[in-house]
Amino acid sequence: MKYFKYNNLIEDLSQHNNYTHIARQIKEIYPDHNINVEAFRKYISIYLNTHLEVTKEVLNKDGQVIKTVKSKRTSEIKEIPKGFIPKKIVTLGHGTQNVTYEPNKVEDTTLILESIERLSNRFKSLHTYKLPKLKKTNKLTLCIYTSDKHIGSTQDDTDMYKNHSDYKSKMYAIFCEVLKLKLLYGSFEELIYFDLGDALDGFNKKTTRGGHELEQSLNNREQFDTLVNTEIQFIKSIVDNEIANSYKLRATCNDNHSGDFSYFAWRLVYDYLKQVYDIDTKINTQFLNFEKVGKHDIIYTHGKDIKYRKHGLPLNLDNKTEIFIKQFILQHNLKYSRVVKGDLHQSSFNRGKWFDYINISSLIANTSYTTTNFGNNSAGFYYEIFDRNSTNYISNFYDLG
Repeated sequence: MKYFKYNNLIEDLSQHNNYTHIARQIKEIYPDHNINVEAFRKYISIYLNTHLEVTKEVLNKDGQVIKTVKSKRTSEIKEIPKGFIPKKIVTLGHGTQNVTYEPNKVEDTTLILESIERLSNRFKSLHTYKLPKLKKTNKLTLCIYTSDKHIGSTQDDTDMYKNHSDYKSKMYAIFCEVLKLKLLYGSFEELIYFDLGDALDGFNKKTTRGGHELEQSLNNREQFDTLVNTEIQFIKSIVDNEIANSYKLRATCNDNHSGDFSYFAWRLVYDYLKQVYDIDTKINTQFLNFEKVGKHDIIYTHGKDIKYRKHGLPLNLDNKTEIFIKQFILQHNLKYSRVVKGDLHQSSFNRGKWFDYINISSLIANTSYTTTNFGNNSAGFYYEIFDRNSTNYISNFYDLG
């Protein structure tokens, strides 16, 4: 056709213009040429949709390809780049397609399942251990709360603890504080250990809700193994030192970072401890759940959920949140209620009309993201001591630095 001599110019102009605009621009450039705008527009459409191919690669900060976008006529898309799978296909009005590919993650998922199987094999030779009945206890219940461990995340320079080995150091620091409480009050009648979510930082460098890429120092298997091994050792140390007469373990997996990924890890931890010590364990998959301790009703939650709550429950109690939780209290006929939550990496205490509202610190303390959005915070945990026959209690936020 007579318009083929303009092909190079058409390709140059096609980045930011529609077909009619390209035709008119070229006619302006060559006013003495015999160009019919409508006929030229049709030629441009056919040419771009059958000959022009555009491939765009998106790189992460390490220079690795994380996304490939390929524009081509539908009938000419013949093969998928090696190691990638189609993520999204958008058909454009002029007959072309934008095909977005992402790396194939099947291999990583398989490796996680192998980790679960490998660790589960340890159960086959386990010996059960009957918890001793302590001769004397203080008749009190000790509740320990941790949240936002974010195992595997890359941490801020202001945090004195780094990587997975220092997550273990923090859990050891909590254990030492529990020993001090035993020395101060004596052995407890009951110990309840709550983890309030985001225990693992995320799967395949993303939160389980999806979204932006996470900065991580551990891969999926390393995150999984670190939580399983550390939490089992923590509980074994508690039991071996006769901190209490009986134990309950509660882990929340309805959160925004680890979701089902942490569910698998906690399931393995709890199955192990159930088999060895016959401890009362429960994995919470609800947004709100509660635990009764004598006259007290502990409502516990991560603060964000696995899917719907973009912003989550606030740091300080507001009217909307108070009404929402009051509905839950009435639904379950709760009386002396308190809400304990994580998510915001900060500690705070509010006393509402019907319940206490408590935010607890993150065990990880600071990352670049949390420092930017929430300020500079210290790592820590929270504990409460209850007399089951009284409405009184002792509580304390403990700073780990």
